[in-house]
Amino acid sequence: MEYKKIIFFNILNNIDEKEVKELFQYLKDNNIVFINITNNVELALLTSYLIIYDNSKIITEGNTLDVLQEEKLLKRFGLSLPFMVELSLLLKDYNLVDKIYLDKESLVDYLWK
Repeated sequence: MEYKKIIFFNILNNIDEKEVKELFQYLKDNNIVFINITNNVELALLTSYLIIYDNSKIITEGNTLDVLQEEKLLKRFGLSLPFMVELSLLLKDYNLVDKIYLDKESLVDYLWK
């Protein structure tokens, strides 16, 4: 299967969240590999692989959830975690959840079941 590739550079920051999710789903469904270069860490939640750069050097890379759990490293470089990841990590510290939740709906469903 041949893959198509597309690169985004901060163009998704001004698009409605619902539309961004639809776009990412379309790209995935159509086997389009995309690279999203952004300073909006919330968009990282829609990706499966994450690379963090600083001054043209790779700081860390890997599965998005694995990278986002390197909280101390990210904060050292001035990056904040997406809200849902940070909340999940805090709840995990108190043994209220056992995994990282990426969206509010699934976290609420888990907590109130």
